[in-house]
Parts: sequence; C-alpha cells; structure tokens
Amino acid sequence: MTFDNYIFDLYGTLIDIHTDEEQAGLWQDMAAYLQYQFEADYTAKELRKRYLEICAQEEEALSFYLAIIPSRHSAPPLMLKISA
Repeated sequence: MTFDNYIFDLYGTLIDIHTDEEQAGLWQDMAAYLQYQFEADYTAKELRKRYLEICAQEEEALSFYLAIIPSRHSAPPLMLKISA
C-alpha cells in the first residue's frame, strides 16, 4: 500500500508544512493506514474531525504560551519544495 499524502505535526515549530487538508483522498488514505497498522477504527470524516479538534486545542494552548513567554528572536521562514 502506498500513499501520496502525509501529515506532519511541525506547524510553525521547525518548518511549515503546506498540506491540502481539504483533499478527501488524504483522509481516506490515512484512515486506511491507521486501520491497517494500528487497527484504529476511523472513517475519513471522523479522522478529519478529530484531527481538527486536536489542532484547535493545540493552537489554543500555544496562543496562551506565546502570550506569556516573550519571543527572543524571530527567524525567517525556510521554504522547501519536495518533489517526488
């Protein structure tokens, strides 16, 4: 089984990943992968919904953290294009 889409949790930390999270095939492939590898029982719709819930929770926690911890520096973004 091969996949054309991957999700990495690196948003704004080391690099910005630009993934088309609106692409239905991404969620279908990830749900199939999680079922095959980990016997996780998610539909594509459920997986996307849960992913977005977790992202919202993490963004809220990060916004709180950033509000209380001043930034010491700001690095310019590193833009990478990876082609198959």
